[in-house]
Amino acid sequence: KGNGPKYEAEYVAKRIREMIYDENCRLPNGEKVNASHFAILLRNYSSNHKLYTEALEKYGINSRYEVAENNKKKPHISLVICILNAIDNPSRDIYLAGAMRSDVFKFSLSDLAKVKNKAERSATLYSSISSYLISGKDEDLKSRLKEFREKITDIKKATKKMSAYQAISYIFGICGILSMCKTTEKEDLIKLYNVAREYEGNTYKGLYSFLKHIGKIS
Repeated sequence: KGNGPKYEAEYVAKRIREMIYDENCRLPNGEKVNASHFAILLRNYSSNHKLYTEALEKYGINSRYEVAENNKKKPHISLVICILNAIDNPSRDIYLAGAMRSDVFKFSLSDLAKVKNKAERSATLYSSISSYLISGKDEDLKSRLKEFREKITDIKKATKKMSAYQAISYIFGICGILSMCKTTEKEDLIKLYNVAREYEGNTYKGLYSFLKHIGKIS
């Protein structure tokens, strides 16, 4: 027995392992639980996430982490982070929804609800878009979804071999983000570009690596 974050991480990891190997531990639909069915929510990412990662690894459980954006984060910065995540991995619902709801793409909450209601409950938002394009009834929404998906796909292809700061610069231009912003907001965006440039230095690290870096310092 013990207390403190390290003990809590150890307890949670051990309990998850027990549940994974317990044949009687199943979802309401009868499916056997596995590691992907668990999520650990942390209030303090910087000091605690490593403890949980190490504890999970100790018990042979693969894990990944995602950092939720702070609600106080400036929206123009959050927008770029959402688009970067959407092109890096569109299955991240939080970021994809953030990009869609922005002034760049202008989808409403009602639009997103229509899309999700047409798909399986476990489906990602991105796969739900594909489903809606096949069976959705709102033709205007289908047209905008098709345009959005093509835009994200085109940006992903265009930035595939770019460094993070080059991808950010490209997004500024192709999405017209700078032209939407006030002077102080533009300065913030240039700072984000410079953070990416400094992070890369003289070595190519790529978008995925930069997003992990941003998650740690957010």
